[in-house]
Amino acid sequence: MVFRKDGVARFLSHLDLQEAWIRSLRRAFLPLAYSQGFHPRPKLQFEEALPLGWASEAERFWVELSTPMASFEILRRLIGEAPPGIEVVQAFPFAGKPQAPAFRVYALKGDCVQSLAANEALCAERLAAWRKQNGEQPVQFGVSAEGWVLELQSLPGQNLLSPKKVLIGLLALETLPLELQVRRLAVARAEALAGYRALGQSCPRSEEAA
Repeated sequence: MVFRKDGVARFLSHLDLQEAWIRSLRRAFLPLAYSQGFHPRPKLQFEEALPLGWASEAERFWVELSTPMASFEILRRLIGEAPPGIEVVQAFPFAGKPQAPAFRVYALKGDCVQSLAANEALCAERLAAWRKQNGEQPVQFGVSAEGWVLELQSLPGQNLLSPKKVLIGLLALETLPLELQVRRLAVARAEALAGYRALGQSCPRSEEAA
């Protein structure tokens, strides 16, 4: 399942978001598969939690159904049932074990970003310093059709990079300022990277075969 998160939903904790989705799926009368034991729970798996206050165009989670159901029927049933600030974008079958995304793109807005972006030398210096301290992990900061964006790629065998920690390092701050607006634009698995277009062109909103 792919969904957008904005508005009041930006301030839901990861746990609250999961519980809100469980209630929505139950109200939609989807045939949910449940875990075993004394306290059965719907079988859901979410991706990494977004920091509180961040928006997203491409949040994903996986839900196991007890009986197969067509994607259009799932979307039809979920109309009007999603939590406030949540918009369902896609529902499609997925075979196999869910995998963490290897590639993530974030749009950035704020005076602190503009100040860094306006100084190319400082920007390059900060990127070089971050890579030296954290290893040669693929991190890019630049401009695209969406404005200023941060691209993060996790190499095989490495843990996911924290976008919040990367931004704190690039901006040389103790914590991120409240005026900074961050929106996740896209996520993709490693095998989809070959088809991703470079900075300067529009970012994909989601991965069809996620």
